[in-house]
Amino acid sequence: MRIGRGDRLAKNGKVGIVPHPYRVSDKLLADRIIPDLEKRGFEHIVIRPPNNEVDPAKPAEIPAGSGISLIIVVGGDGTFLGASRLAARAGVPIIGVEVGNLGFLCQSKLETFNNLAKVLAAGDFETEERMMIEGHIVRDGQILFSNIALNDIVVGNAQLPRMLDLDCYVSGTYLVSYLADGLIVSTPTGSTAYAMAAGGPIIAPTLNSFILTPICAHSLYIRPVVVPDTELIKVAPDVANPPIMATFDGQVFYNLAHGDEVHVQRYHKNLKLIRLHEFNFFDTLMKKFKWGFKHTGE
Repeated sequence: MRIGRGDRLAKNGKVGIVPHPYRVSDKLLADRIIPDLEKRGFEHIVIRPPNNEVDPAKPAEIPAGSGISLIIVVGGDGTFLGASRLAARAGVPIIGVEVGNLGFLCQSKLETFNNLAKVLAAGDFETEERMMIEGHIVRDGQILFSNIALNDIVVGNAQLPRMLDLDCYVSGTYLVSYLADGLIVSTPTGSTAYAMAAGGPIIAPTLNSFILTPICAHSLYIRPVVVPDTELIKVAPDVANPPIMATFDGQVFYNLAHGDEVHVQRYHKNLKLIRLHEFNFFDTLMKKFKWGFKHTGE
């Protein structure tokens, strides 16, 4: 859902820079990015999120009182996913600067950062909202752990390459028992990630829905299912299953015990994604997967 052109960013606000933990050095930030931000009147702070979030009472957040009004991710889509949880919780917009190959989430390139800083200062951009999902690990009616994701929440095998038996419910109504390696509950943004690799549909990222995609289902009739984002998805593993894990965007992990359930719903906040005018999802789709090239037979 587009919400119009961007306003000129507040000069008294700070830009939070989230670098790739391994590929982006402090020297690169100091030499290539920070001078352009300072030239445009932006203050900055470098944020290094933890590699994982294992304490349900202490999710990774932007430091309180930091005054950050924008997050710039310098890395790849993986780094962007981690930063998206920070941005969504804080309600601040986010944009990704790609260091490496073209991705779906990062749209600017490092070599054009000077122009990006100019565009941000002028407010010459659009803001697009993407739905986030929230997963709860529930045991005996009590929530043990919660976290959010931009792409997907996956229930899968934690150790052994063995098929799982997963009962799935949609808002209390039994849907199906999956005999599969796992189940992916993804957003439209995540439809081009793990869900697509598992045979799920590609959905325009501004739509609002859940995509339920089994991983290597042992059945000829089980297919991905798309349901409204107003539903509550419950995944209940069979008690005889081997160790099972719930993962959030492939970055946050929780090992399930017997009797645990995974409840997935829409998060109450959207991610505010800064979009430059030249960005187009379908153009990126064509370039990423080499679609749109006609076979002439010549």
